Amino acid sequence: MRGAEGFALHPRLEADTWFVTDLPLCRVLLMNDARYPWLIAVPRVPGLVELDELTPAEFRAFGEESRQILAALRQVCQPHKLNVAALGNQVEQLHVHHIARYREDAAWPAPAGRFALPQPLGAQTSYLCGHSLGAMPVAAQGALETARLQWAQSGVQAWFDGDEAWVGRADRIATQLGHLLGAQPASLRAFNHLSSHIHALLLHFGRPRGRRRKILYEAGAFPSDRFALHSVATLLGLDPDTDLIAFGGDGAPDTAPHSLVDEDALCAAIAEQGEELNLLYWSGVAYLNGQAFDIARLTQAAQAVGAHAVFDLAHAAGNVALALEDWGVDAACWCHYKYLNAGPGAVGGLYLHPRHHAAGPPLAGWWGHEPQAR
Repeated sequence: MRGAEGFALHPRLEADTWFVTDLPLCRVLLMNDARYPWLIAVPRVPGLVELDELTPAEFRAFGEESRQILAALRQVCQPHKLNVAALGNQVEQLHVHHIARYREDAAWPAPAGRFALPQPLGAQTSYLCGHSLGAMPVAAQGALETARLQWAQSGVQAWFDGDEAWVGRADRIATQLGHLLGAQPASLRAFNHLSSHIHALLLHFGRPRGRRRKILYEAGAFPSDRFALHSVATLLGLDPDTDLIAFGGDGAPDTAPHSLVDEDALCAAIAEQGEELNLLYWSGVAYLNGQAFDIARLTQAAQAVGAHAVFDLAHAAGNVALALEDWGVDAACWCHYKYLNAGPGAVGGLYLHPRHHAAGPPLAGWWGHEPQAR
């Protein structure tokens, strides 16, 4: 496989890897795997696929440029949220976080047999589509069979019988998710689907509050987020042209969505909107380029001007470390079929900070009530 301008790419690199920039000796690429975004530095030498083919002088220059790239990226990405890879077995000299060798014999963190890795193109295929649909856990088949037998053998009593009674499943799953999301189990639930959660949160937190009407959102957000924003704005009587503010990579609304967001500029834009800003609606990780945002910082910036902070964590849940409650995030939603490997059609997830619990559900239902009041 060859990249732009005829430079060779390692066979494990997929064709849709995002190109970032070129330096004199490095081509910089950014891509995702099932755990973290990956930064990949490729030597800009035609036909070269291994670092050990470089001369000592070329290798030292390549290493120095790689460090410059990392230093720049650390200004916009938290270091512990990046894996760094280069082609060859000398990459240890780069001395950066999460170093891994990018070779056929020792490339990605081993799944240790826990996942069925698809091989649509043959035995050498690398599955790098966890950002769209996570690979199936090997244990999924047994779990499905257990649920089938519960239904077949117990019928309605499966809701109440045994340690795996269905009626307690929501609580058990919430406890597991709480460790991943950094939240109390009572503040989150797995149910419904992502788009439904997006609409519900926007309808609740996007309601105008006096002068506060504006919603600031990511210009490169996933299409469903943008569709929901515009439809909810209409339902709430907002003007999409003036009340929805798309923030781009360099601060301009029309910036190409592939570019990295300058968080300093974003925080300045939040402060500039001030008393007119009602809601910051943002992603935990940008789906197009893998940029991991400082959720704590953005939350603090929004709440400092009196706005709410709500996040779409579709590409963050199960992918990066989260501490929603400690960070004070007002609300968040996510899906489970990407980095949490729950399968196609899996339910989504929703988080609501404890300070909002007292308001009660605006749209009440059976599961939305305390168990003793059902």
